[in-house]
Amino acid sequence: MKKISEEKAEIKSTLYNNNVLWYMRYSDEEKEVFEEDESDEVQIALIPSFDYEIPAPGQWLAHIDFELDYPELAKIRVRTSYEVSCIFEHFMTHDCLDLLHEKAMEMTIERFNIYGEMFDMDFEPMDVAVFSQYLPEFSEQAIKKCMLNKENDFTFLSNKFNVITIKKSDITQFLITATIVIMDDILYNNKAFNLKHNRKVFHAIIPSTVYFTTRTNCLKISEGDIKLVMSHNIAFQTCMDCALQMLLERHLDTLMSSIAKRGFSDEVQPNFLKYGTEFLIGSQKELQDKGVEIANLQQRYDWNKEIK
Repeated sequence: MKKISEEKAEIKSTLYNNNVLWYMRYSDEEKEVFEEDESDEVQIALIPSFDYEIPAPGQWLAHIDFELDYPELAKIRVRTSYEVSCIFEHFMTHDCLDLLHEKAMEMTIERFNIYGEMFDMDFEPMDVAVFSQYLPEFSEQAIKKCMLNKENDFTFLSNKFNVITIKKSDITQFLITATIVIMDDILYNNKAFNLKHNRKVFHAIIPSTVYFTTRTNCLKISEGDIKLVMSHNIAFQTCMDCALQMLLERHLDTLMSSIAKRGFSDEVQPNFLKYGTEFLIGSQKELQDKGVEIANLQQRYDWNKEIK
């Protein structure tokens, strides 16, 4: 994608990625629920989410997700990512974030309209102007999140524990790929699971925006070693712990029949359980040996009980 650069005050931003994270059309059964609503007005929802990374002082990777829900038709989630150069005090301003949210919102609506035409859906293409009044509110949500994280998030700790490196190998590539395939299956892809429920319980622990950032960065293992900031390392280990539990008990048959279609053989279960468990134990011991204590990783979740 061609990079688009914008400069304002002492802020330089470059749009470097825009892609659809998922797209779901409503089933006939779900449409009937909307038809029971006596309201004549279609309530279209546009919900923003915000995540960021700090690759170097004064450098930001800002990720803005917009989830657009058009009742009776479809839902879409689109991620727009920017490289931003500025100090923290300028990054967390409406001058910066209004601009980023505006472009992300435009591209989300454009994507939805394109999909609607592609699937020949009966709807009136949307205009971004309908949602422009909410831009300050969208940016304010991001500012509040980032200000809170500045006090609590490992992203802002300028020490050697900030970034975790995962070396590329056949085993780490297998573990990461299997983890992502399993998590996508139970959260988004496999309708044998209660996807809406599963997203609710899992994203209460790992927010969806953090999940997608972690997912994107982890899949770069195919290109070489990867580096994860501490918050995304926590997210990945939580994902792997959940995926391991899914291969232990009552969800095994449902899961295996689905991921087999994605190229995984019957050997995925014993190999993933063996190497995945060793990886988690080793990763957590490495942090402990360095004196890093992370409450998030000490909390144990019974995912077999939570996932439906």
